Amino acid sequence: MTGMGREQGALEPIGGPVRTEESLPSALLVLGVVIISVCALIGGIFETLLVPIYIGSAVAPITVAIAVIGNLVLPRLMANLRPPAWTIALPALWWLLGVVSFAVFFSRPEGDIVIPGAGTDLYVWLALLVVGGGAAAVGISRNLPPPPGRVRGPGR
Repeated sequence: MTGMGREQGALEPIGGPVRTEESLPSALLVLGVVIISVCALIGGIFETLLVPIYIGSAVAPITVAIAVIGNLVLPRLMANLRPPAWTIALPALWWLLGVVSFAVFFSRPEGDIVIPGAGTDLYVWLALLVVGGGAAAVGISRNLPPPPGRVRGPGR
């Protein structure tokens, strides 16, 4: 059997040959990227709707905590798919699009708006943008693959 490309005595793993490439098949990869991107967009819209949450008379900025968690987790999920490196930033971009577009462009004919132009709700929304965007930047930078020729250390 040496002439057929296999060494004599080599065993094949149970379940067939081991896939050596690190990425998913292209259809599953695209599906995963689309699902994670849609989750980021919906998360941004949902977090914008949670800005005017009050407990009694005090502002409850739980939306900022949700944004931090989501913007740290979604780039990690994207990186686990092993897509091209630029796609790791897609959740942050879709999240930002959801937060900004929903807050700025959607209003009702009665004049109702999602984010008022003054007061504590405005400050919560600005904190959502700054802290959530910072968490997205951290999530992206922690999950980018190392440059070619550089290996990550054991603690990274």
